[in-house]
Amino acid sequence: MKVRAAAPEDGSLLWQLIEDQVDEMGPDTRQVFDAQRVWNHLQTLWREKPSTHCLWVAENHQGDLVGMLLGCIQSYFWRPGHQAQLVQWYVRPSSRGSSAALRLALAFTAWSRQKQSEEIMIGITSGISPEKSHRLLARLGFVCVGRNYLRRLPCASH
Repeated sequence: MKVRAAAPEDGSLLWQLIEDQVDEMGPDTRQVFDAQRVWNHLQTLWREKPSTHCLWVAENHQGDLVGMLLGCIQSYFWRPGHQAQLVQWYVRPSSRGSSAALRLALAFTAWSRQKQSEEIMIGITSGISPEKSHRLLARLGFVCVGRNYLRRLPCASH
């Protein structure tokens, strides 16, 4: 398993990973997937935000993308300093149990240290394998703080 920084040439493969994640999250989420929006965000990330955002991909031995992790640096609202925050983290079901998720998390941790973050905040909001994610993060020294809650509201775009 190899982890590397994503490049613009990975755009369509990243789009597919994100679509796979949305599909796995369930039918209620599928309706909000907007491929053009994803593409625009990826292009903006590469052009305008390389100092505040990181995007890592995991490749298997055949060179297929099997996972991704997107993170960013966020200033604290209430005091000076900043923390690294997870935005998106996904590994295809066929590669869970491999080193993909671990290597992505380690790359994010190294990037966060390089950016002199005071801490890393990872929230698991997809509902995909939260127990496995919890075990991996605990092994890496993360502690569980708080909870995630979701309430769907009707809106014009749905």
